[in-house]
Amino acid sequence: HVDTFKVNPPGIRGERWGMIATDDRHRMRWAYTFTRKGMASELLGQLISKIRTQYGIRVYAIQMDGGSELYGTSLKNLEYTHGVKIIKTTPYTPEFNGVAERSNRIIFDKVRATMESERIPIELWPLVLEDMVRKTNVTATRAIDGLTPMEGFLNEALPGQDNKPDLSGERICGSQVTIHIPQERRLRSHKFGPRGEAGIYLPCSTHLPVIPTCRSYPPTGQRKKIPHTKCQTSLAQCLAKIEVTYME
Repeated sequence: HVDTFKVNPPGIRGERWGMIATDDRHRMRWAYTFTRKGMASELLGQLISKIRTQYGIRVYAIQMDGGSELYGTSLKNLEYTHGVKIIKTTPYTPEFNGVAERSNRIIFDKVRATMESERIPIELWPLVLEDMVRKTNVTATRAIDGLTPMEGFLNEALPGQDNKPDLSGERICGSQVTIHIPQERRLRSHKFGPRGEAGIYLPCSTHLPVIPTCRSYPPTGQRKKIPHTKCQTSLAQCLAKIEVTYME
């Protein structure tokens, strides 16, 4: 189940469009953001090819609305060469594409709440969207008997191994972090200069279930991808604060 959406203002890399694809069986989700509407078809074709190549799972059918942005050259090639069935719903009836519409609602609510709570700059919405999709994939759901979507997906793709996600190192998206300044970036004469700078913690994942890396954004606006960060707020600390507030 696939659906596209448009977002204003544009993201930090000029993204104005997004797409969320949902696996009907396991509720596994993938998200893409892009600058041009016509890129949706190409990115969807790439996703289908990746799933088949890396996990050996073949996509037999794709359900989408009647929008022309998805049904492009890439999907036509998949339809004719690989036999992928394209199911288009009736125009102006989003309820016929309910799984995709519900996925959008779930992800959008999480992105909105996270950005408001942590006061994340609005232009970083593509990275927050990516992280909320990842967190949803490792959250248990009744749709697959209490398993996480990632666990259900990997149990079919990679059977015989423990596919339960490890959340021991999970941090809150948008938390304040201190970014270590490498010695190569510091002047030797500045003996008492700062060894770190403040930033925002934004977990980053790829479009397939892998361990995320860390992207930190210092207040100067320069975008960095640095693993040497120290998060000031952990998930356990946040839950403890919520529990104390509830008891009071």
